[in-house]
Amino acid sequence: MNEHLQKYSITPRVVKADAVQTVKICGLDESYQFHDDIDYLVKITPLNDGWGYFEDKEFVMRGRDNSETITCRSENGVLSIEYYFKGEGEWTIHIAPGSDKHIPEENKKYGWVWRTNSYMNGFGFKIYSLKEDLYKKKPFKGDLHVHTWHSDGSIGTKTVVAQYRRFGFDFMTISDHNKMQPSLDAIEAYKDIDTAIKIFPGEEVHPVPSGIFHVVNFGGKASVNARAQADFAKADAEVDAIAKTLTDIEDPLTRKEVAWFQWIHEAIHETGGISIYAHPYWTVFDSYVVRQPVNDEVMKRKLMDVYEFYGGNPPKINKMQAQLYYQYASSENKVPIVASSDSHSAFAHDENFDAMWTIVFAEDVEKVPESILENGSVAVDNLDPKNRNVYGELRLVKYTWFLLENYYFMHDELCNAAGQAILRHVLGHEGSALRMLQMGPPHQEGDLHIRDGCAHKDPQVGLLLQMGQDQPLIIPLQHIGGAGGVKHQSASLGQRLQQQMHLRILAQGFKVSHALHRLQDRLLIIDPPVFHGYLHGEPLGDKTPEDLQLNLAHKL
Repeated sequence: MNEHLQKYSITPRVVKADAVQTVKICGLDESYQFHDDIDYLVKITPLNDGWGYFEDKEFVMRGRDNSETITCRSENGVLSIEYYFKGEGEWTIHIAPGSDKHIPEENKKYGWVWRTNSYMNGFGFKIYSLKEDLYKKKPFKGDLHVHTWHSDGSIGTKTVVAQYRRFGFDFMTISDHNKMQPSLDAIEAYKDIDTAIKIFPGEEVHPVPSGIFHVVNFGGKASVNARAQADFAKADAEVDAIAKTLTDIEDPLTRKEVAWFQWIHEAIHETGGISIYAHPYWTVFDSYVVRQPVNDEVMKRKLMDVYEFYGGNPPKINKMQAQLYYQYASSENKVPIVASSDSHSAFAHDENFDAMWTIVFAEDVEKVPESILENGSVAVDNLDPKNRNVYGELRLVKYTWFLLENYYFMHDELCNAAGQAILRHVLGHEGSALRMLQMGPPHQEGDLHIRDGCAHKDPQVGLLLQMGQDQPLIIPLQHIGGAGGVKHQSASLGQRLQQQMHLRILAQGFKVSHALHRLQDRLLIIDPPVFHGYLHGEPLGDKTPEDLQLNLAHKL
């Protein structure tokens, strides 16, 4: 994580490619302020253009001749950079003062050279330019293979959804063995809670008891398991009929097993679902469950819509199933990929939960399934968060790396707060009050205050359990006082509350005078409905509001 993203407000960090865009930067406290009476040198360097050459074709070893330096001045502490971002890719913007006029006197008095050098050297951050088709889409983080207490998992449906939100997931599929009902129960439990995590119906299909055929039915409107269980003899006869058509497969056992995969694939389609081939190299009793000839036929015949590239297995097994994909990833055989955890618990990061996930680029979360089918997803290996890997279309992989390094730490901070609040609400804990930070329009004089109320007793709070755009953030607050100057509250705890403000509210749907407009530690807020009071704001005049939205990276 770039520490400057915590020191400066930078908006936007994702811009339109092949267009003049304005990036605004301001410091978050007095130590990082821009001064309106000096010039700043802004060096802009595209990552994609590579190193340059002198006229005599000698390789440039120091400095890039593809960088451009411009001079800017801030206005009211906000530095605005207008620039034409050519093409799609990552950019480095480095900002340094053109004068030592504002170096603190203490630095000179005590010879604190390192502080002076640090100030004069400036700082840098990353920007990403996207072409229109990808610019209008948002990144959604999800898991398409999750188990609960209702099969062989260890956690209930209500809890698993809240825990997934805590860990930054925007969508998920509960895919319990042999049944779809748990996923439907989770959807029902959350239907009246306007939370931004989307739950898709799902199940892990293997009609033969203890069978080898494990395929995820993602988003289907009916259970394929239930269809087979209702009349297994009929399903088996349908499989035999398919097997008779597979005349190019000589081995009878292979022919029958491949026929089952084809039956499952077609049955999922009949429900309107997407078939995801899961963990082809899972092992039981020292042996692969799916024999290699069957894997080969399933891959050659594309008896899936989506391939589980990484799937919550030990690293060796995951690498094997990745290699199987590459073995058959020719243009005519290529299928979209995802990474799923196959989690059976969701309390802490482990070798399954939070270790593998998918990022899907879609206009909204409802379009995640169709975006996956259009190859709009990447697979993320997060087994070791310090050594991640990303797989998929190169264009999306590059952008995903930018998001992992510059966006998701903020996203996950917000989701963690929401998940805790959601969990208290769905479990109906009488003693676990949800408390809402409430802020009012600028024309009302008042201080930020905290209002208590159990979600199931207070309809306003219950309806506002929302992490989506243009909605207030609901977070559990326990023994947290107000910011300095807030009446009737402990000033000694104020710093903690301000930290909550900075980390968790900024990227929500609050409307502010400008996405970057702050006065030191003050946040200017425009007319958010249902809020009362505000945190030391000032009238906004004719300034145009801009929304900060959790899932819209280029609005951050």
